[in-house]
Amino acid sequence: SLSSLIYFILAFAFIYFIPLVVLLVINIYVYCKIRSLLYGATKISKSNLLLNISYQKHESTSLSSSSKSSSTTKCEKLGFPIEANSMNLNSRLAIRQMRTLQLNYFMRLNRLKADRRFALATIFLVSEYLLSWTPYAIVALLYLFNVQYISQQSILMTICAFTAKISMILNPLIYLATIKTNVFKSMLWCSECSCCYCRIKRNIIVA
Repeated sequence: SLSSLIYFILAFAFIYFIPLVVLLVINIYVYCKIRSLLYGATKISKSNLLLNISYQKHESTSLSSSSKSSSTTKCEKLGFPIEANSMNLNSRLAIRQMRTLQLNYFMRLNRLKADRRFALATIFLVSEYLLSWTPYAIVALLYLFNVQYISQQSILMTICAFTAKISMILNPLIYLATIKTNVFKSMLWCSECSCCYCRIKRNIIVA
């Protein structure tokens, strides 16, 4: 009948085709975003290596200045100004800057790992959507073109519809499979997460 044809056309358009296009566009955007973030993380790692080299040079100069501390004590007795306190302040500031940079770098890497898990979850969701809804869409299209074999096999239509409806149940399971076990336990028991990102975040808040 005409009503059934309109139903299958609208179901194919709004249940299969439009959500598939939206999922593909979102996944391509997420992939490009994660790739750009990873490229930025490699730049940060290179800058951290340069800072480590400069900090090692600074440590070597501070050691050489500490060897001259005996001469500065003599100068103190004679009444000359001392630069040891300024050197200690500079070394402490350099150590603090290195620690903050390392913490920011590790936090960024943990965020990227979380984004990677989210990207894997979206890939699994898209593949699961295709595997569950594609048979139903193909059968619906064949039914629209009045294929006699499809119209006679009502069991095939019910099986395809059943697999399509099961995809709604599988979506939360896919999300739970991609989440870490310690994060899932902390969400269930309302406890503090023991991952590296949360530990670093708690230490920064306490400090």
